[in-house]
Amino acid sequence: GEGDLKIKLKGTTCKCTISDLEDTVIEPGETVDVTLKWKSNDYSPVFSQSATIMTTDPKREIVELVITGRVIQPLWASPQALVISKVKSTDGFEGEIKLFSRDESLDVLESKLTHVASAEYYDVSWKAMDKASPELQTEGAKSGLVVSVAAKPGLPLGPLSQILALTTTVKDSEALQIPVLG
Repeated sequence: GEGDLKIKLKGTTCKCTISDLEDTVIEPGETVDVTLKWKSNDYSPVFSQSATIMTTDPKREIVELVITGRVIQPLWASPQALVISKVKSTDGFEGEIKLFSRDESLDVLESKLTHVASAEYYDVSWKAMDKASPELQTEGAKSGLVVSVAAKPGLPLGPLSQILALTTTVKDSEALQIPVLG
């Protein structure tokens, strides 16, 4: 156009931030980059977010930015929790959780039981899954681990409530929190 264009954010469908867009003035012949940022805590198959920008252009007073796509989970556990039932305090138990990753290799850098009072009763170990494992293909993963959680005899009576936090070699992935319940 021939005059200044004023734009400002009207609203978004998410808790997004749009950088440098508070009452921006664009002079004739200039452009401005608009960046929509948000953090997804959900790995749903498809996402869609939008932002509405108001302008002083009488032919286009509202510009709607729509972003759709898919957030790919870099690391996941199956099952998401280890649930044990009917365990006697004099018996131990062992259960398995399988970790899957889209990375070519997966390993545990640190394992931590977050409830310190009962942590001494548990042993945690892991081993790599065979690259030819059909489970990797079924899960759409490139690598995997079988994580074993064993509880020693002598657990205190009452409900089991522990959290296994695993820090892995998967880049940009937070520690995976796996509940151990029973």
